[in-house]
Amino acid sequence: MPKINGNEIRPGNVLEHNGGLWAAVKVDHVKPGKGGAFA
Repeated sequence: MPKINGNEIRPGNVLEHNGGLWAAVKVDHVKPGKGGAFA
């Protein structure tokens, strides 16, 4: 099975992972910040 990037996964896609089939139900995009705050 070909490898894909995480940003190519869409709701409704079925993926094979660790010998099982997984369906993408919800996809969230997370934009990382510049780092944690220092006290």
